[in-house]
Amino acid sequence: MNKKNYSIVIIILIIIVLSNAVDIGDRVFKPICTYFISEGGILCTHREHIIDASSILLLFLIAYYTIYKLYDKATSSLSFSFFRGEWCVEPCNFADLNQIDTISNNVFGDESSNIEQIRRIYSIDHKSFWKVFKRRDDGKISINGYFCIYKISKSGISAIKNGTFNGANPDRAWLDTSNQKNKKTYYIGAIYSKSRYGKAAALSGINAIFNERNPSALFARAATEDGIRSLNSNKFEPVTPRRVGIGAYYTKNFRNT
Repeated sequence: MNKKNYSIVIIILIIIVLSNAVDIGDRVFKPICTYFISEGGILCTHREHIIDASSILLLFLIAYYTIYKLYDKATSSLSFSFFRGEWCVEPCNFADLNQIDTISNNVFGDESSNIEQIRRIYSIDHKSFWKVFKRRDDGKISINGYFCIYKISKSGISAIKNGTFNGANPDRAWLDTSNQKNKKTYYIGAIYSKSRYGKAAALSGINAIFNERNPSALFARAATEDGIRSLNSNKFEPVTPRRVGIGAYYTKNFRNT
């Protein structure tokens, strides 16, 4: 089921819940709330009102959680239509990592992460590596490229500024391992696709992800001339003003924007 279909399902679910809230509350949740309130020994003149309010609140919480999970699943896959078919961006699963490792080694050589390092980053955040692919007519996919993004801690920011950071093999202390994704600092480890349409999909995917997560700052290392042009066009600035070009770190701060 694609993102559009998930959106339709979510809308239908909201309509069903709202139109049947009272009936569902009376039939399902009111007996539950009555039992627990009775077991708790609550006795007051407004007891029925408390039971009614509790049942509606319980219904709302369950509906909210269900809709949130559906939305999270719907937004875990991003599709972008270009002139040559449908390009998609999705989080990698564990089985994809070997192919990501092959692409990374072919493109970035010795500067790329090895498979153990890729798996270590992936184990901390399953949405750190994203695959770029085009769906074939038979339903199968062919991975065309990938990008890597992960949260970094204050120690990681300090390591970037003092020149000790290694984006391919980051120390665990440099990684932000919290579950929170919003208002965090992210490091863009790599962006690659062998097709210009795939690269456009990758860049669109990164923009969509960061628009949703609302980061406080981004960091990236320029590895190619094309990467430098991309960083400059997206208003990244050198971390160290005197050090620019390939090998230099760049940043974009959102706190004041």
